[in-house]
Amino acid sequence: MAEVFLLPEEVPIITSALKQQAFLFPANYLLQVMTLEHGLRCLELESLESLEPPEPPEPPEPPEHFAGRLYEALLVLE
Repeated sequence: MAEVFLLPEEVPIITSALKQQAFLFPANYLLQVMTLEHGLRCLELESLESLEPPEPPEPPEPPEHFAGRLYEALLVLE
């Protein structure tokens, strides 16, 4: 699971970048945005593959894909 703290205007940029990654999202993932104090947003991203495998079972998402997707998406904010 990853938590990323963003400004409100950065949320759509990051979520769009995440959806355009070379590594496709796994079948089961959680992506939610929470509003915090002072207008900050907390984006939570978690692969749920190991919690509830679909039928037929798919292999879990490799951690390097999860980290790579998040890293590449964050680069768009530079």
